[in-house]
Amino acid sequence: VAGTHDQVVGWMARPLLELNRDVQQRWPQIVMFDPSLTRFTTDLLAAAVARDVPLATARMRAHYDAIDVSVRALLSPFVSGGKT
Repeated sequence: VAGTHDQVVGWMARPLLELNRDVQQRWPQIVMFDPSLTRFTTDLLAAAVARDVPLATARMRAHYDAIDVSVRALLSPFVSGGKT
């Protein structure tokens, strides 16, 4: 992150990296990364470097909407008391 010398990239990346570090330290058995994270990060940072706010916003919304669906599906047995 520091190597990019880009303040916007730093603002976006540092909280994600800190969150990942904290979660890995507290719960090492949890895998933080969805397989789509690499593509999402590449696309989001490209949009940020291009200063394309609408594209960055669209990429972020699409990614987190998809992750939300996945997390809800994974947690549904626990939330619904085993009823699907």
